[in-house]
Amino acid sequence: MRSLIICLTTSLGVVSTMTNAKTYLLDKFEGGEEELKKNWVQSTWKDDMGKWDVSSGAWYGNEQAARGMRTTQDARFYAVSRRLETPFSNEGKDLVVQFATKNEKKESSFCGGGYIKLMPSTTNQEKFGGESPYHIMFGPDLCGYDVSRVHLIFSKDGENMLNKMILN
Repeated sequence: MRSLIICLTTSLGVVSTMTNAKTYLLDKFEGGEEELKKNWVQSTWKDDMGKWDVSSGAWYGNEQAARGMRTTQDARFYAVSRRLETPFSNEGKDLVVQFATKNEKKESSFCGGGYIKLMPSTTNQEKFGGESPYHIMFGPDLCGYDVSRVHLIFSKDGENMLNKMILN
C-alpha cells in the first residue's frame, strides 16, 4: 500500500516577529483515530473517497513525533479539513503556513499530491474538494521519477497565481 502521511505538527500562524507569533492550528495526533474523527471532517465530495487513519508510517525516527494522518487506499481522492478555532487576518503581518508530508513506497508508477489549503470560513467541509475555493494552496506534486515539484498557489478574486518549485 502506498501512503501519504500528513503531519501538522508544525504551526499555522501569523508571525509579525519571531517573538510575537500566534499559533492557530497545531495537531500532533496524540489521540489517534478517535481524535482524528472528532477534530477533522472527511469530505464526501466524491462517492469513493479514500479513508484516513493515524500512523507513524513504515519508517520514522521517533514514532510518537512522526504521527500524522495517513491515506489508506491506493488510487483514491482524499479531502479532510479542520476549522481554525480563531479567525485571523494577516494584514500588515507575515504569515507562516507549514506542514510535513512523507510519501512512502514511492514507485515508478506512483502519482499523487499532498496539498494543504487555507480556505474561507464559509467552506462546506462535507463537500470540500478539488474545486473548493481557497486563498493559499501548497504541497508536493509527484509522479514517478520524472515529476517532483512543490506547487504554491495564491488565489485572489478568483484568479490563481501559480509558482512551481522543481525539486530535481
